[in-house]
This record gives sequence, structure tokens and C-alpha cells, in this order.
Amino acid sequence: MNTTRGLDFWIRSFPPPPDYVRNGWTISYPFRGALGNFPHVASHISQLTRGASPHPPHQHSEEEVIVVLSGEIAILTADTPDGVITESQRLGPGSFVYHGSRRWHTLRNTGADLASYFVFRWGTPSQTAHSPDPRSFIFDRRSLDSRWRVDPQGTLQIHPIEGVHPGGRLSSHLSVLEPGGGYAPHRDSHDMLIVLQSGAVETLDRRIVSPAVVFCAANVPHGLRNIGGTPAGYLVFEFPQFNGAQRHESKRNSGEEEYETMTVNPTTLRIEACSHCQLKCPLCPRARGETAAMVGSGYLKFENFKQLIDRNPQIRSVELANFGEVFLNKDLPKILEYAHARNVSTAIDEGANLNDASDQVLGALVKYQTTVVRCAIDGVTQATYSMYRAGGDLKTVLRNIQKINSYKERYQSDKPRLLFQFIIFGHNEHEMERAILLSKMLKMEITLKLNFYPGAMPVVNRERVRRRLGYADRHEYLAKEHKHYKRNQCYELWHSPQINWDGRLLGCSRNMWGVFADNVFQDNLTDAINNERMQYARKMLMGRVPAREDMPCVRCGVYKSMAQYDNWIAEPELAAVANS
Repeated sequence: MNTTRGLDFWIRSFPPPPDYVRNGWTISYPFRGALGNFPHVASHISQLTRGASPHPPHQHSEEEVIVVLSGEIAILTADTPDGVITESQRLGPGSFVYHGSRRWHTLRNTGADLASYFVFRWGTPSQTAHSPDPRSFIFDRRSLDSRWRVDPQGTLQIHPIEGVHPGGRLSSHLSVLEPGGGYAPHRDSHDMLIVLQSGAVETLDRRIVSPAVVFCAANVPHGLRNIGGTPAGYLVFEFPQFNGAQRHESKRNSGEEEYETMTVNPTTLRIEACSHCQLKCPLCPRARGETAAMVGSGYLKFENFKQLIDRNPQIRSVELANFGEVFLNKDLPKILEYAHARNVSTAIDEGANLNDASDQVLGALVKYQTTVVRCAIDGVTQATYSMYRAGGDLKTVLRNIQKINSYKERYQSDKPRLLFQFIIFGHNEHEMERAILLSKMLKMEITLKLNFYPGAMPVVNRERVRRRLGYADRHEYLAKEHKHYKRNQCYELWHSPQINWDGRLLGCSRNMWGVFADNVFQDNLTDAINNERMQYARKMLMGRVPAREDMPCVRCGVYKSMAQYDNWIAEPELAAVANS
């Protein structure tokens, strides 16, 4: 039995080992504790022999759903413990019943074979705030036209189930994924329970075979893909009344005007694995000495990473790159291995140069399923490449990429995705098309980027670059779009805060001017990312409070562009990012 507090993502396949057997009733408890925004959850998987009932009619303060997995059962209800028992229609696999609080109920196996069912019972943050609601709702899967899921235009079918809870505290739908179908990782604003009834799927790099259940808390990224050869059917229960990822509280600032503070609890972090770099790229803030005072030079220690993950089980994904070269960290293989063991996905999407990487770490990228590696390759010849990646060797980079591809073949893995990053300068703009061709040969995806400092190493054929990207440089982008080219990095203060290699909280991956907290390896992470400084910075970026000189944001070009064009971060776009 899994008993814990505050778990945001939970997967369990059936059947688990039984906890006890009595009078034809076998019961197993896969989970008891706190899930998502529910302080109390109790679940069990039960089997009943023919004619058996688990217990006389009973009631409880929690709400619950009972999902039939196999066989046939009838739901029995009563108005009082000694009242007349009413038997519902008989229900088969895929059917379920919802019981409100204080509903007298039990069930019976009315089939010829063994019947099994899953029970999920939850207590609200204040169950007593709701008056007893002894209603029931029965959904009979057999009442649906079996042809509803056939869809020649797509791979996902959703059949909403109306009337589960008229009060809006629970909604449900039945879905089918055709082989190969699915949807990309995204976030929902509500807690969600998925009961997989048929087929095999993959979610967050985990393969799940029916029957199984998945619980995903609000704002936890999740996706689903049918990896089997037959349709995968599942029930979804949504709990929209509780949204714990973002709480709004009324406060007053020094001007006594009311404003909202937003307490965030992200499931993604950015942790700089190494701030050293062996190259001397002329426009890089690290190479120019701009990061020396605040970011410094050092490595993320495995012990600190482990402690951070252990103390914060809500974290489900981590970005490991930022200012330095991640592959110079000798602890990186252990970091990747431990993250994988804890079901925390890793990414190197901020970029790496791949000039120094052992076979051990290249294999670890694949073995421990790092999701993406972005490699900075700004030329297809050594002469062009080294004009910006000063001190780098293109042949070594390409050889390391080929090694990663070899490991992917050996492990039969599609991870990591390999991105070929090509920043366009005047000296390499003529190689854009050859870079695209080379990326295909290396089984990489090309990402063309505008020069960070358009006043230095500027492009020459502006129209050629404009045809390819829509803008010749970042100044032109700002003038046309009225927003900074890297504006999206501000979202990190809400959804994926940046932590320095030594534990200092930087807030975002651009910050090299000040810290928001001294050491999240020792202090409470949630408290740190919601301290007064982080709260004020978020309100500054939303234009709700004036600029404050002790905030790192006032030194940043992104914030200055927001002020220039009155283009502040808005709540709808934050919600869109959370659900993307």
C-alpha cells in the first residue's frame, strides 16, 4: 500500500497483491493519503465471487466513484441503514457509479464469473463545508452506441458523460485512442483521474497496460499516446472545483491599493548543472564576464540535486542547461540516472556545445531518457563554426551527435530529441540551407535563431534572413511585434524558476544581476519561489506595481521592452502556457 502526502502524479496497474480476503471479497489498497489538492484519498481494487457482497449498506462523508473493471455488478442503495434496499440495473465493464456524501450503498456480484471493480474515494479540503449530498449517478457503458468511437478523420474520440454531478464538483468523459493516436503533454487547471480500461498507452515516458489508473494533479504536465495495436479506452474524471496550483489572495501594498498575490507551485525547475564553459563565444554573457559576479563558476553537486528532488516530490521535470556547458559536470550521469529513477524527466534545451562529452554521459542521455538536447552548431565548416564557437572543434561535435544516435539505435529509443541550433550571423548566413541539409543527415531538427546582439556580427543579406525567419534581426522583431524576442523567458518565474548551480534562486534563465533567495538546497523551495521578492517581481512583469531598483528585472532588456510598449504579462497567456 502506498501511503503518502502531497503526491501530484500517481500510476498504478492492476491487480496489486491482496491485503485481505473475507466472505468472497478480496480487497487491495493501492493508495491512501493525499493526492493533488485532496488532503484525503482512499482507493481500493476489489474482487467478488459470484453472489458475494462486500458489506451491508454503509455511508461515509467522502464522495466516491466505483468503476466496474470486469464481470457484472449491481449497485444497492437505501435511504437508511435499515431501509428498503433498491437494486440498480446490472453494470458491466466500463460502467461506473458516483455516490455523494452520506449515501447509503453497497453492491453485489450478479454475474456468473468473478467481478472486479475500482473504488476512488476523496475528501474535500473542508468536507463539512458541503451539506450531505446523498445523490447517486449511474453510467451504463452498454447504453452507448458502440459505433460512436469510429472517426476516419482523427485518432481521439471523446464522449462526454452528462449529469455526473449537477453541482459541478465532478465531470467525466469516456475516450478512445486509436493505435498511434494521442495528445502532446499539456497542463489542465483541475485534478484528474484516468481509468485505463483497454489497450496500452504511454504517459510521461511510462508504459501502462490496462487495467490501470493514473491520477494527475492540477497544472502537472501530462500527455497520452496509444502504443498498442488495438484501441485504448479510458474513463476520465475531472475535479474542477479545486485548483491548488495558483491561489489568489487579497493584499495591500504600500499605497494601500488592493492587488492580488499569486502563490505558485510549479512542477518544473531549471537548475544550472555547470556554469563553466571551455569555449569563448564573443557575444556570450559568460565569456564577456557579465555573469561572473552573480552566477559565478561551479558545478551542481549530485548530493544537492538528490536532496532537492527528494524534498520536493511535486517536481516532475528539470532543465539542466543555462549559461555554461552542462557536459563539463562529472556528476551528470548520476544526476540523469537519479532523476529517471524518481520519474523526473530531464532536458538540455537551453543549449550545449558538445565539445567535451564522455561516452558514459552520451549513453546516459539515451538510457535515462533525457527528452531533448539542443546543440549549438553555427556553421557547417570548421572555419565558419569557430568564428563564433571560438575554441570548439566541429568534427568532435558531429562525432558526439553520431554517438548519441548510435545509442538511440542500440536502446531502440527516440529520446533524446536532437536539436541543431543555428544562430544567424553575417559570417554564416550563406550556410543556412546547408545547415538544414546537415541537420537532416544527423537526424536532428533545425532551429534557426536571430543574433542576440544585432549590433555585433550583424547579418549582411537582411532580405535573405527575413525570408527565412520573418525578421532580419531582433531589433526588427521588437519594432514589428512590440515585444522582446525572448519575452517568453519571463514565464519561468511562474512555471519553471531558475536555480543556480550553488542553490541561489535566480528566478529566470536570463537573470545575472541579483538573487531572489540564497540557497534553496537548504531552505524550503515553495517558500523561496513565493517569497516577497519573487511575488513583487511577478507583479512587476504584469505591470501591477512600479519598478523597484532592487529587482533584477529592471536591468533586463525584456522588462524594459514591456515598459516601453506597455506589453505586460497577462493572466490568460500564463494559463495558455500552463496548458500547452
